Amino acid sequence: AYGLAAAWTFLAAAYVGRSIAAGLVAAAVTVLAYPVSYSYPKLLAYAGVFLCAAWYAASPRNGRLALLASAVVAALLFRHDHGVFLAAGSMVLVLVLFGPTRKALSVAAVFAALVVAFAAPYLAWAHANGGLEAYVGDGIAFSRREAERSMRIERPAFGIDRSRPLFRALAG
Repeated sequence: AYGLAAAWTFLAAAYVGRSIAAGLVAAAVTVLAYPVSYSYPKLLAYAGVFLCAAWYAASPRNGRLALLASAVVAALLFRHDHGVFLAAGSMVLVLVLFGPTRKALSVAAVFAALVVAFAAPYLAWAHANGGLEAYVGDGIAFSRREAERSMRIERPAFGIDRSRPLFRALAG
C-alpha cells in the first residue's frame, strides 16, 4: 500500500506539475513520512483520488468522473472522514473547473449521484445491520474519542530568546 501510494503520488504530481522532479519530490514525502501501519489509508486513499482528479481535470469526461467518484467511495470505505474530505475536494474541483455555470452544477449533481450510487450497497448493508442512524452516531462518537486522544498530546513551548542575536557573522 505504501509503494502504491508513492507511485500514485509520483504520477499525479509529475502530471500536474509537468515535471518528473515534482513527482519525485512528492513521492519522496510519502516515503519519508512513513506513517504507522494502520495509517496507510491516509496515503493510499488521497493519492488515488488525487490521481483520478488530475486525470479528470485534464479531460473532463463522464467515464473519468465515474472513476473519480469510485475513488472517493473507496476512500470512504477506508475511513469515513477521508471520504467526506475527498468528496468535498472533488466537488470543489468540479465547480472550479467549469466556473460559475449551469454545466458546473450539472456535473456536480452527476458526481454526487455517482458517489451515492456507488456507496449505496455499503449504506444498505449498514442499514440492515443496526441502522444508518446508529451507524453514523457510532462513527461520530469514535471520531470524538480519537480527537480527544490526539488533543492530549502536549505541544512543545515556543519562545524567542531575545538575548541572542538573530544573525551573526561566521568566522572565515
